[in-house]
Amino acid sequence: AGWSHRSTLMATTLEIISLPLAAGLVALIAFTLSGALSSVGLPDALLPPEVTSVAGALGLALICLTVLGAVKLARRWGIAATSLAAMAALEIVFFAASAALIAGMAMAAAGPADLPMIAAAYLASWVVGFVVPGAPGGIGVREATFVHLAAATVSTPAALALAILARLVTTLGDLWFTLFANASTLPGTAVRNGG
Repeated sequence: AGWSHRSTLMATTLEIISLPLAAGLVALIAFTLSGALSSVGLPDALLPPEVTSVAGALGLALICLTVLGAVKLARRWGIAATSLAAMAALEIVFFAASAALIAGMAMAAAGPADLPMIAAAYLASWVVGFVVPGAPGGIGVREATFVHLAAATVSTPAALALAILARLVTTLGDLWFTLFANASTLPGTAVRNGG
């Protein structure tokens, strides 16, 4: 595409920072819609006992510092605020659509369930799988987290089936996008005929 190494590094760095923030924002909205954040016993079920309000506040402060750091980094690199806003909006739409897809699969596969909670569990597990090192694509980590969180609203076997189905759907989606990208030509690139 003719990008410089610097431009590629900038785009990759901003994506690594913004993806978990966008997924976390949509997960927070879904948790709120499900009523999970106002339920008395659910936070205790979702979080281990060693996670205290102090640790939660430190985590929130870290998120705020990450957002501010990303904005400052973008300014230093000369990236317009409108570009950042467009990137954030597209990521939020992507994660909302992904969560809706998983919630739709839950409705079809697991029957009646708290769909916002399923969506929130999926997105929260995606974030955990993204940030845990050593797990390519969050494999195993994402599924274990999803089963733990979704078991608050569906049976554990149904949550496990949904986790496996979600992995299959996202893997097939990645494959489809890869095939589409390879079949397409980018503006300004020559069309190859016959290899």
